Amino acid sequence: MMQSYSGSCRCGENEFELQLPKALREYIPRRCDCDFCTKRNIEYISDPNGLLILSKSSLAKFKQQGSNQARFLECNKCEQVFAVIYNQNPNFFGAANYACLRSVESPHSSQTVSPKLLGAEDKASRWQELWCPIKII
Repeated sequence: MMQSYSGSCRCGENEFELQLPKALREYIPRRCDCDFCTKRNIEYISDPNGLLILSKSSLAKFKQQGSNQARFLECNKCEQVFAVIYNQNPNFFGAANYACLRSVESPHSSQTVSPKLLGAEDKASRWQELWCPIKII
């Protein structure tokens, strides 16, 4: 049975739902050590057996960093990154920013990861193994 968690950017203009097969407390958020993510204090949460449901919004903009493969969804209003997505035609994969979940249980520990050390193909492969399929409504 899937556990459903809602989230949004700080100002609430961009909402999403994260469905996970396990309780949130059973996951360890991943803290990317690249400059972009570190500056924004982003920790990612996902499960390849889950689902990230994103609502189309005109208040979100895409940002690309590093290898320009992944797109970060950032609110135009509060500028918080609330999710990241990767398109491997015809599939989309993504991860949510843990801080944007409304039911964040704290304190929590996070695991530091270094995708910047991986080549483009290795990054894409890793994302497909770790990130959730995406549904856009």
